Amino acid sequence: MNFTFLTQTLENAIERAMLVFIFKYNKKRSRTTEYTFLKSSP
Repeated sequence: MNFTFLTQTLENAIERAMLVFIFKYNKKRSRTTEYTFLKSSP
């Protein structure tokens, strides 16, 4: 198994999960979610 490939796959999965969570949560609080998302971004 390629460690780099495994890491990238894991990161992609986490990214998708976060985006889905943010999208669903966005229906309740759009501004708070935007702030949290921008704050957590590097």
